[in-house]
Amino acid sequence: MGKWEFTGGQKWEDDRFVPVSHHQIDIPGEEDKVIELSQDDLLVPGLIDFHCHPWAPGALADFSIADQFLASVGTAAYIDGGSFGYNGWEAGDRFWRATSVAGVRSLLNVRPEGFTVIPNPNPSRAEDISLDRIVETVKRSGGRILGIKLALGSALSKDDDEKLLELGRNAADKTGGILAVHITKTYHSLEEIASYLKPKDVLIHPFHGERGSALREDGTYSNAMFTMKDAGITMDVSAGKSHFSWRVAKAAFSQGFRPDTISTDQIRLSWHGQSFRDLPHILSAFAAGLGMPLEDVFRAVITKPRQYLKIDLDYAENLVVLKKKEGKTEFLDSYGEAVAGDYEYLPVIVIRNGKVLVC
Repeated sequence: MGKWEFTGGQKWEDDRFVPVSHHQIDIPGEEDKVIELSQDDLLVPGLIDFHCHPWAPGALADFSIADQFLASVGTAAYIDGGSFGYNGWEAGDRFWRATSVAGVRSLLNVRPEGFTVIPNPNPSRAEDISLDRIVETVKRSGGRILGIKLALGSALSKDDDEKLLELGRNAADKTGGILAVHITKTYHSLEEIASYLKPKDVLIHPFHGERGSALREDGTYSNAMFTMKDAGITMDVSAGKSHFSWRVAKAAFSQGFRPDTISTDQIRLSWHGQSFRDLPHILSAFAAGLGMPLEDVFRAVITKPRQYLKIDLDYAENLVVLKKKEGKTEFLDSYGEAVAGDYEYLPVIVIRNGKVLVC
């Protein structure tokens, strides 16, 4: 049993960072080690990705990402953002439970095929989707499905999306779960979407720059977003490959709007690509690029997500060291626009379930 002792740096404890005088973790099969951290290095029990797409049999290879990639950057738990509907979720969940390094919970896609067909020339219409099967799948999940996911803008018309919204709301109410709504390219106004949401529901992609964006013609951020947030709707960044605009985010921040959760919407094609390559990079963008207070950033990747997953992250077997790398860093959005910061956090040590993944 190796004793790894850490000195220096700052440790996440009781929802804030405190100076580290001494921290120890025991690791089977390792030799004793003393690790000195700089005062700006961060020590956390793990990050939570509120929205990503881990691979499982039946998922598209280019769309989903292996769980091990997510764990390698310090992700200790995550929510699958609707990769599967009722036609494939149970098989996917069995695979995740058997193989995942990180803790997994799910949103069930309102469409039975989920995102297993992309592009999807013939997406399931609301009238062809079984509400009974959605409810049955959620109830059999033992709490591993947190709610219903629907992607507005992927249907053929506003009328089709309207029916999906009604179906998703009905399914969430019948199962007692949340409704999580993707708004990129929506046909609906934000006010119309708000009428379907309840406290603890989730609005996904608040900073996208496509049809239905919260950025108004006068360059300001929509008041409807503030109204939803004040009503208890969780605002989830879910940056992804195609869902984040600095123009929108800067307008929002200039008016005092802040997201509740910072997540990746990670897929295989976005992993270490040109824009937001992983969760540490995205949280760095909000801290260094937008000036979001550091502890607020980590509440958005630890505290708030943990309330939904209802899991404990402790230091007994889990630890991540994020090293502050000084120097100009460009953070690219989905449209090629860059915001510069003067530092970035990099995961240099990752210990998960008592096993060293990165060192």
